[in-house]
Amino acid sequence: MKVFIVEDSPIVQGILRKELGRINGVELCGMAHEPEEAVNAIREQEPDLVILDIVLHNGNGFEVLKRVRAAGLKSRIMILTNHSFWHYRMISSEMGADLFFDKSIELEKAIQAVRAMAC
Repeated sequence: MKVFIVEDSPIVQGILRKELGRINGVELCGMAHEPEEAVNAIREQEPDLVILDIVLHNGNGFEVLKRVRAAGLKSRIMILTNHSFWHYRMISSEMGADLFFDKSIELEKAIQAVRAMAC
């Protein structure tokens, strides 16, 4: 399963890279930290899963989500953010996100979800 990470924190990128590397069947196919870079790479790589933060350099994850869905890409989208307000969860769902996790308290759940998808 190809996974693409859209995250602007080098620390979180490192944690995700390490944890995903431990999951059999998961290939990290790329990372980006801003919307334009992310959308272009996602179109090129066509990952099975995009792990997407809401707050990014030069924009936000909602832009990425909107453009990925508008392009008809079939990637599953997992929102992984510190901004887990109920209205962000609702907006994410309405825009086509498949999963939503608060990275400050649900990071292990998010990793477990990736593990389950990879099986």
